[in-house]
Amino acid sequence: MADQVVQVTKTGYGSRLMGSIKGIGFGLLLFLASFFVLFSNEGTDSKSEILVTSQEIVADSVGNEGDGAFVRLAGKLETSDSIGDGLFLNPGNYLVVDRKVEMYGWKEVSSSKTETKLGGSQETTTTYSYEKEWSSSPASSSSFNNSAGHENPSMRYAASTSKASSARVGAYDVDTSSLAMPSASALSLADGMVDLSSVNGAYVEGNYVYVPVSGGSVSSSETVTSSTTTNFFEDDVAEENDFFGEEVDAENENDFFGETTTVVTSGRNVATSPEVGDLRITYSVLNSGVDGTLFGKKEGAMIKPYVATEFDNENIYRFYNTSFEGALGAEDSAHGMKVWILRLVGFLMMWTGLSMVLAPLSVLLDIIPFLGAVSRGFVGMITFITALVLSIVTILVSMLLHSMVAMVVAVVVVLGLMFVVVKNKGKKNA
Repeated sequence: MADQVVQVTKTGYGSRLMGSIKGIGFGLLLFLASFFVLFSNEGTDSKSEILVTSQEIVADSVGNEGDGAFVRLAGKLETSDSIGDGLFLNPGNYLVVDRKVEMYGWKEVSSSKTETKLGGSQETTTTYSYEKEWSSSPASSSSFNNSAGHENPSMRYAASTSKASSARVGAYDVDTSSLAMPSASALSLADGMVDLSSVNGAYVEGNYVYVPVSGGSVSSSETVTSSTTTNFFEDDVAEENDFFGEEVDAENENDFFGETTTVVTSGRNVATSPEVGDLRITYSVLNSGVDGTLFGKKEGAMIKPYVATEFDNENIYRFYNTSFEGALGAEDSAHGMKVWILRLVGFLMMWTGLSMVLAPLSVLLDIIPFLGAVSRGFVGMITFITALVLSIVTILVSMLLHSMVAMVVAVVVVLGLMFVVVKNKGKKNA
């Protein structure tokens, strides 16, 4: 296959055995750390436990009620500011503007196949292939196994986030620089929303702003047509000439088609025929006037961040684009997902740690590859079951110790079982 590099490495039996022995210490550390992760995870509370303690106030007017307290108020988060991205997007009535920049560049893909030889040595064949893709974080070519012919240029523009300098909910001001706001939504680009006059060859197609790698800054003496709905390229004009049997002047296409068009002088459609270094830009925005519920500390006519000292100094300063009940539900869902993710992480840490501790056994038996493979499968199964049982027991014990109600129920159940056993034993003796 073209554009591939194959690399073969060999590792001796002694080196493999010493490497696995060195891994025992880290495996033990990982195993012990998994108990801490699993145990402490069950003791965390949902942020809804904090939100429910907030005092509700009316957003329409500023009063003395709730001064210095943790409050919530429902209303529209609005700003009078007009912001853009300082590059192409024209200013609009947005609370947040996110600019995402992707570059068309090289990506290295590697796949490895390891074969254990008789005697315990290993031979690893790694295949490196190279393909092009759009990426917001293209890899540095210096990290490639073979950078020749796969050079990624530096990105001309960077991603950015812009926020309105001021905003308010009803009669109360908020600090947009520290306020957690709802996620921005993809912006559909329409006529007049972007100004591409500063870069040659840049154009809009769909929701993307395309910037060819060859596009340079426009000098004061150059003229660039503004971006509108329809885009024509030099290749398109040539096809029109053949179709209509006459020459169509790109400059007079407006009269010919009866609509405003854009002629891109680069002669290349970046969307369909991208080259390494081409850029595409998309925007996401949070429009002013979004409905929701604000949580924070009330200080006069300002809502500021609230530090919940009773909840490990959790900082609460957020606008949810939902009701009070919806905010509680959102936090409960997020907390539930986080708990399950950490349970899985703790289990994997325990399983990996146990596997590393027993790894030298399989490597030792690799002197005969079949025996090593069998022992590796057996060790994997045993460590999986052991890690699963220990994880479940740790989670249950942690749940009991972190919940007074659960602990009382457990004690009652145990005492009840003991009573039944003792009573039955007494009847048999009688």
